[in-house]
Amino acid sequence: MPSSLAAIANWTADFGEFLALAPAVLAAGLCLWLDHRRSAACAWFYCLAGSLGLAALLKAVHAPVSGHAAVAVAVLGGFAVLMARDAFALGRAARLVAALLVLLAAAVCIAVYALHWHSAVDLAGGILVGALAPAGMAWVRIESGEGAGNGALALVVVAGLAVALHGIRLDERAAHHIHLAIERVALAWHHLSA
Repeated sequence: MPSSLAAIANWTADFGEFLALAPAVLAAGLCLWLDHRRSAACAWFYCLAGSLGLAALLKAVHAPVSGHAAVAVAVLGGFAVLMARDAFALGRAARLVAALLVLLAAAVCIAVYALHWHSAVDLAGGILVGALAPAGMAWVRIESGEGAGNGALALVVVAGLAVALHGIRLDERAAHHIHLAIERVALAWHHLSA
């Protein structure tokens, strides 16, 4: 792959880094909560925790799962579902944002595969596990909130955080310690369920 294409693929794949998206995830949930859309806020956090927790657990036991694909599909796809369902009261603009988020999630998956970070099987595993979050959010009841002004502010805050923190990654040492902790939890779970 030419270096310019590799640079574009790396830039795109960085939208699958949870560390960079975590503040945006918190901001989106907080904005929903403050806009009195409490069931949507709870669903946002619960669905992401379940989906990404399962992805981390599967990675810890060396199952074929791409973390970038899982994060991209769960977070970007989940936010797209909220936008498509007009959870932020933005009307037609929300549907355009939803389509762009789905395209970005797909681009992350393509970039990860093009960079040879994961096999097609790993990618499929990440997509399936990540899809649990948007699927769960599609079923939750969304209350009417305070209005489009709050929704527009939420979109600006979430997008601003995602763009500002784009490219931030865990260093190898921190990632290793997190991986060891997840492996210990997975091993304890295995012993408890055996």
